[in-house]
Amino acid sequence: MIMKKMFDISEHNNERHVHYGIKVGKDCRGEKYSFWIYKNEIESWYRGEDSGARYPEYGGDIIIESYDLTPVLNRMIEGVTMREFIDKILDKWPPYAGKWYTPDSLYTLYRYLDNYVDTEKLKKKI
Repeated sequence: MIMKKMFDISEHNNERHVHYGIKVGKDCRGEKYSFWIYKNEIESWYRGEDSGARYPEYGGDIIIESYDLTPVLNRMIEGVTMREFIDKILDKWPPYAGKWYTPDSLYTLYRYLDNYVDTEKLKKKI
């Protein structure tokens, strides 16, 4: 599928020393839902104790694009509302745990938003 409106993380993940990813989350009251495309850059390297292999140490998340999903939470995605779809993702894969694994359901949301007619209206200024 060709990405049309959002930052294409698959294209940019070929860059050396940078990791691109996506996250979804909600505020503490569960009223506002957001979707982020971010990047991490390597800040330093360390050697593994046992293997001596060289591993990268990444810095904090740098937000590239941010989207407010609150206006579209009642839209249907894969037979459920977007709110239910996101809640399932957050229950199974907390947004900040397992940072280097992105579940397929999160990519499904990414593709859905990229094909959504009014994606630009959801985009927040950074």
